[in-house]
Amino acid sequence: MRIVFSFYALPGTCQTETTYDSLIMAQELYENGQFQEAIQISEQCTKSESVEFQWHAYRIQSQSYLAKLEIVNARKAAVEMLNVNPSYRSNLFRDSAGFTKLLSEITVIPKYSLGVALAAGPNNSILDIPLSIVFGEYFKEYKALNGFHAGVQFGIHLSPNWIVNSGLQVYTKNYEIAYSPIGWDVNIKSRLS
Repeated sequence: MRIVFSFYALPGTCQTETTYDSLIMAQELYENGQFQEAIQISEQCTKSESVEFQWHAYRIQSQSYLAKLEIVNARKAAVEMLNVNPSYRSNLFRDSAGFTKLLSEITVIPKYSLGVALAAGPNNSILDIPLSIVFGEYFKEYKALNGFHAGVQFGIHLSPNWIVNSGLQVYTKNYEIAYSPIGWDVNIKSRLS
C-alpha cells in the first residue's frame, strides 16, 4: 500500500509563481483528485498573455469540471480552449474518454478562416439553331468548338452559420459557322467570354 501526501499552497493569483509552474501544479491537483483546487489555479492562469498557457489552463478546467460532473461548466471551458487553440485534437493517452467525447460534440470554426477554391477544365458549347433561313444555294454548317473555364473563390467564415464568398469565373464558349455561296468561301469563328 502506497500513501502519498501532497501539500500545495494555493496561490491567490497565477503570478505568485510562474504561470508554467502554476499549470503544472493545477495538472497535479487534477490528477490527485483535487478538482476544485485545480480549477482555482487554472482560472487565474487563463488570464495569462500567453496563448499556450491559456488553452492549457482551459483544458485543465474542463477536465476538472467533468470530473465533478459539472457538464455545463466543462463545456464552457472546452469551448474557450478551442477558441484559443482551434487545432487541438484530443490525445488518447492524456485526455479522458469523457473529455474526448465532449470535444467531439463541439463544432470548431476559427474566428476568421480564409478558404480558397480553384476550378479549371474544358467547356464544350452545344449549339441549338431553332431556325435557319437561307436565300441561296448553300448550306450553313454550325460546329461547336472546345473552350475552357477557370475560376477562383474566396470565403471568410464569420461564424458557424455565416460565410462571405467572392470569386471570379472565366468561361469561353467557341463555335464556328462555315458556308460556301457561289464564288465565296466563308468561315466564321466566334468566341464568347
